[in-house]
Amino acid sequence: MSLEMPTTSNEFKLLPFFDCLQLPERDLAGISISGSVAVLRGKNSESPPSARLQLNYRLVWPADDSAAAVLLPDSKAAPQQRDQLWAHTCLELFIAIPGEKRYWEVNMAPNGDWAVYRLDDYRQGLRPEPQLAALPFQLHRQLGLLELQLHWNLPAELAAAAELELGASAVIEHLDGEISYWALNHPAPQADFHNRQSFALRV
Repeated sequence: MSLEMPTTSNEFKLLPFFDCLQLPERDLAGISISGSVAVLRGKNSESPPSARLQLNYRLVWPADDSAAAVLLPDSKAAPQQRDQLWAHTCLELFIAIPGEKRYWEVNMAPNGDWAVYRLDDYRQGLRPEPQLAALPFQLHRQLGLLELQLHWNLPAELAAAAELELGASAVIEHLDGEISYWALNHPAPQADFHNRQSFALRV
């Protein structure tokens, strides 16, 4: 089945949440997290719905040994599905269908490890996505730069939706052990990627 190119690719830039940080705002000024996302949907109406998510992330930071510099986990020869990736540097995406409580959480670590979860409602019923045995993303790493590209054939429920709500986010571990939290916006008094108000992209 052929896929229809989207009319636009949604570009985004993530913002840090400062209230819980020991690092002052100026220490994060050299860090930039940006990207783009689009969904290619199947053209053939006689076949089951299909859609491919295309996600790009670009993480840039000063190439020095300052306290706020980004700490990446070591690369792995055989990446695998793994829980609690958010405890260290991790790029994330949250996906929901408008008007429905359920949503999906995607975690991608800079060493290739990954996790995809389904949730029934806000932070409830978390379980691994059963339709997924691997997550096809590619990484490019060099000093001060991490680039990630994901091309994912979406689960049937998401592929069938006419529109999706997305929340792009990231957990960043710094050389001094501090953790910073980045998202499209921060609508709550604490960093909370599961807050549906932060699912601000529409594709």
